[in-house]
Amino acid sequence: IWNSYQSDLSPFDTLPDTHQYANFGHLDGYSAIYYTYQWSLAIATDMFSRFEENGLRDKATAAHYRDSVLVPGSSKPAADLVHDFLGRDWTPQAYEDHLVNAAESGEADDGDSE
Repeated sequence: IWNSYQSDLSPFDTLPDTHQYANFGHLDGYSAIYYTYQWSLAIATDMFSRFEENGLRDKATAAHYRDSVLVPGSSKPAADLVHDFLGRDWTPQAYEDHLVNAAESGEADDGDSE
């Protein structure tokens, strides 16, 4: 099946006796830092918890996010931007709660869920 689709959809020929479908070069290419996807998700979940606390449409929270994260942008280290928005260092608690809730509700967490 793989070779058939590869031939139909790719300009590159398949090599005989290879199993490209078993390759995960994305992970192999930088495995030492692959965990940062989950780390980023943990920080983002903590930041999003501020919106959940105050309501997703809360203008004051949105303005605070704009002023403390978006406006300074790369002029400050990312950790400082997160601290400025949260008013504290980030913690993994919101991410842990998210994972527990997803497990209890039977929802898979692929990192792309809302």
